[in-house]
Amino acid sequence: MSRAILAAAISVAACFSTPAAAALPDPVKAMIDAAIATGDKAKVETVFDLAKQTQPDHVEEIEALAFDWRADQEEAKRLAERHKQEEIRQAGLLDLWSGEGQVGGGDSGFRAVGGRCGVACEPVEVGIRIPAAEGKMLRVL
Repeated sequence: MSRAILAAAISVAACFSTPAAAALPDPVKAMIDAAIATGDKAKVETVFDLAKQTQPDHVEEIEALAFDWRADQEEAKRLAERHKQEEIRQAGLLDLWSGEGQVGGGDSGFRAVGGRCGVACEPVEVGIRIPAAEGKMLRVL
């Protein structure tokens, strides 16, 4: 008798259980991975949008992948900015300067006393901007 009750309980439980959600199809996952590999944010977002449109049964899984990818992108951006600021802080006085410079000189004649010279430069500013009071920015070079 207990076997009959157990069998009936299993049958009833099977009727009320929901079918297991199938995993994201391999071609769709491969398409998302390929888009991520390009490093092009617009392409990746487009692929996520198209995957959600074509795979409505897997929207939650696709959104989870998109959320994880976006979080990774934000973390990479934050780390790159932190690395850049640290590089600027550790650089010597002229290490990160770039731009153009010219030095020239001349003589007006064979027996002339004196001459002329000139210096010109167009430096490119490198620095860290630090928020200050009242919305102003301080620049640390």
